[in-house]
Amino acid sequence: MDRLRPTPGVRRPAGPTLPRWIALVSLSVLALAGCGGSDGAPAELKTLSRVSVEPAGEHCATGGTRIESGLDADRDNQLDASEVSTTDYVCRNAGVSWVDVAASAVQAEANTGYRTSGSADVTITLPPSAELREGDLVSVAGAGTGTWTIAQNDGQTIYGGGLGHIGVSWTAKDTNRSWQSVTSSADGQRLAAVEYGGQIYTSVDAGETWTPRETARLWYAITSSADGSKLLAAVPGGQLHTSDDGGVTWTARESARSWYSVASSADGNTLIAAAGGEQIYTSTDAGVTWTARDANRLWFAVTVSADGTHMVASEYGGQVYTSIDAGVTWIPRETNRAWASLATSADGSKLVAAVFGGQIYTSADAGVTWFAQASVGNWIGVSASADGRRLAAIQAGGQIYTSDDWGATWIPRFTDHNWSSIDMSADGRQMMAVEHGGQIYKSSPFSTTGTGGGVQGGPFDAIELQYQGNGVFMPLSHEGQLTVF
Repeated sequence: MDRLRPTPGVRRPAGPTLPRWIALVSLSVLALAGCGGSDGAPAELKTLSRVSVEPAGEHCATGGTRIESGLDADRDNQLDASEVSTTDYVCRNAGVSWVDVAASAVQAEANTGYRTSGSADVTITLPPSAELREGDLVSVAGAGTGTWTIAQNDGQTIYGGGLGHIGVSWTAKDTNRSWQSVTSSADGQRLAAVEYGGQIYTSVDAGETWTPRETARLWYAITSSADGSKLLAAVPGGQLHTSDDGGVTWTARESARSWYSVASSADGNTLIAAAGGEQIYTSTDAGVTWTARDANRLWFAVTVSADGTHMVASEYGGQVYTSIDAGVTWIPRETNRAWASLATSADGSKLVAAVFGGQIYTSADAGVTWFAQASVGNWIGVSASADGRRLAAIQAGGQIYTSDDWGATWIPRFTDHNWSSIDMSADGRQMMAVEHGGQIYKSSPFSTTGTGGGVQGGPFDAIELQYQGNGVFMPLSHEGQLTVF
């Protein structure tokens, strides 16, 4: 979520300074929660749904899918057990009957599994939607040496988000500006971005349209509460600014400092801000008052858990520091590196950190131990889903990279741009990235479309699809490296 850039004219405090080719870092951190009204009035209660696996038992003899729904009574954008009013089941059929195929073209039937054999490439076309019932299955396993392809009929879709294909396609939004930082609400609907030397821009429709806010300043960092109603933005050499109405109005806070990075808890009440060459500052009242923490260091990036108790801060050229008491005490971790960006899972247990001129590092124990991931690069920004599984990272003047396995493997996405910041929704399926001097780019859940779409695999690759109705298939399980197109 961060950007390294020279910033002539920005006042820095006395003490250590950065190399001239390094600029300030801004960090926007995602946390979990719900979405309220943008005008200060209570929003109408939303109807939420939750889809989960139903094990074999009383409701589905052979297992299937459980769909729960109800009103979000406590407005936290999560469907709690006490809020569930309706439960439906899409039960799996008794199973698929497997057949071996070696022909180059096969017309699939419902509740049938196809095991390829031989060296020929095989294309298996899904059954027409009119011949399917909700819950019907189609499976394919590659037992031969050739490739296999699942082809779709007109009007059919295979949802690809569950196959690890995140950040595949990107769409430009708004216009070219000196974009510096972007932040997202948990559901990905409410967004905010800042322009260095320009204004703050907000969106309430997942980035389709943007509204300018506040006045032109050297905005560098912005972060959001999970519902998008509370925002914190920073001006290096200036003040912090807060908004509690989704960015409509703003109030200047604290003193003029070299603010590098900011982060927010889910409710927007617990905040953390890094002042390079000075101290870390925390607030427990949505930014009204601030308390200096730890010592003067070249603080460069910060992140915070959803409940505000777990905080992480990094010093450029120094160490990563962790706190489990909302910033009161700090413990140094790892070794001295050019730490440029941080992100955390909602519970604070899984961390990801980017090193400029180094690698990406991950931790699964709240920062006690770290593992080097990805290759060496000019990493300047990272973002994480609420569970920490889905990650995104950007390189200066390079590509966007995504991971769907806690950072173990990384896939390059899109083309080289002068990226400044990246953030994602809580589920990691919607991402926003901004380019300094370019546009805002959005990536949404990826699905195949019609006769031009499908899934392809090879030897020892497999997939099981369940029909959901209306031409939509959902992967229940998959194995290997599949290609979705």
